Amino acid sequence: MDNLKVIVNEFFPVYESDTGARLVNARDLHTQLVVGKDFTNWIKGRIEKYGFVDKEDYFLTVIKTGERKNVLKHEYWIRLDTAKELAMVQNNEMGRAIRKYFIEVEKRFKESQPKTQAEMLLQYAEQMVRNERENAERDQKIRQLETGVETLAQNLTAVPDHRKVIDNVNEYARWTRVGHNEVYNSIYSILKAQHGIDVKARVENERRKLNAEYYQRTGKLYAESTLKQKVNGIDVMVRMSWLDKFNQILAGFLTKAKVPTT
Repeated sequence: MDNLKVIVNEFFPVYESDTGARLVNARDLHTQLVVGKDFTNWIKGRIEKYGFVDKEDYFLTVIKTGERKNVLKHEYWIRLDTAKELAMVQNNEMGRAIRKYFIEVEKRFKESQPKTQAEMLLQYAEQMVRNERENAERDQKIRQLETGVETLAQNLTAVPDHRKVIDNVNEYARWTRVGHNEVYNSIYSILKAQHGIDVKARVENERRKLNAEYYQRTGKLYAESTLKQKVNGIDVMVRMSWLDKFNQILAGFLTKAKVPTT
């Protein structure tokens, strides 16, 4: 049998041929029924006793096996009705359970198949309606997503207020669970690579200058925490008109973090 496909595989496989015949491998059935006889004698005995007809109730195939392909193996593919009868005449609990399984398979198959041309047309029309509805919903979601991305990008790349930039950094840190310093340092690295702007070096220079002036006046140095309060990256970028470039990079980070991938 060629082009067999499994249509159900809960108890054991039920196949469908390219002509629509629903079949069971007799070896599988023999194994599940826990028959005392060997397979070959059992299947030949059942065929003879119940008058099963080749190419009507079952299909016999012969395949070559073994390393040299010199061993012939006979496979019996039995129709579902035949398999149901064999399970019934076995007259044990397993046979009854398997017969119920086959009945359930038939029931499912019949329910899934249209009975008339009108039903086929109705089923096709219903599927077309479902497809159109799904396409419309998908298109609407895409439009909403595109609008959301555009709005988000416009809001994020507008001329920034330093407080809004800080809020955006905090928001990105919450979304990604990345530390604030790591966010700043990542963007500083991109600023330096893309624009030659070294925010960290500028901050350090201004802090050293401020500390030197304070030492000349008082003979003391600022505490590290005080220096960080007096000079920080945001302040430097505002004075040097770098904040817009920082915010553009941050906007890209936020957009990527907040917009789901599809």
